[in-house]
Amino acid sequence: MNTLPVCNQESTLSSIQNETLYTYPTTNTDEDRYTIDELEKRRTIVGETEPESQHMPKYILGNTLYVVVFVIIIPAIMIHQHVSSEFILAYMPNVDMLATILGYDGGPMNMWRYLYNPNNFTIFGFANTTFINYLALLGLTYVIASTTHEKRSWEYGWAGAFIALFLTYLLPGNPIVILQNKIEEKLEKPLGITHEHRERRYIFIVTIGIAMAAMLILLEASIIKVSRPYLVRMIKYLTIKLK
Repeated sequence: MNTLPVCNQESTLSSIQNETLYTYPTTNTDEDRYTIDELEKRRTIVGETEPESQHMPKYILGNTLYVVVFVIIIPAIMIHQHVSSEFILAYMPNVDMLATILGYDGGPMNMWRYLYNPNNFTIFGFANTTFINYLALLGLTYVIASTTHEKRSWEYGWAGAFIALFLTYLLPGNPIVILQNKIEEKLEKPLGITHEHRERRYIFIVTIGIAMAAMLILLEASIIKVSRPYLVRMIKYLTIKLK
């Protein structure tokens, strides 16, 4: 993690609750160093605080809506419409990237505040992140299993996973968050689009994010399609050598 609250223990928890993080300074007081050391010893800040109970129905509704639309309905439509397996294989592991994009600034009515935040402080947020990762991997294994069955070749199915998993884990959520924050700064300074224009700003930044995600998924699908025959031959060759 690149940023940490730098204050005493009570103000640390307060800043976590307010979701305000300050830049890690180059020099620290003894008190600051103690707080940082304590956080490092615990190795996690998950569970320091929890969402307010009155907002939980909204957060649960937002997370459920995301899962239903982006993890269930869209893949089901792609499968029904016989979209290429390479595209589905590229899409499924990247549902976490889409969740990160949509969760910018908490989303509409702040309902995606705990959807997929790379800086999760709460058990609720951590559970959502883990669940989305689990669904993404389930979708990935489904595509691999179905293509293996269809082609009668486990090498063909497995070859797709080589690229899908490799590229997916090279594209974590933090760079997306950094990019969205940079765009927010650009909108605020020259154009004067601030928190008062929250809806417009959200639509603009999320649209850019979705467009970039679509390009990355298309690029990944193309790489899978081009490299798959070579990977199949490599897997078959290694299988023979290992026997």
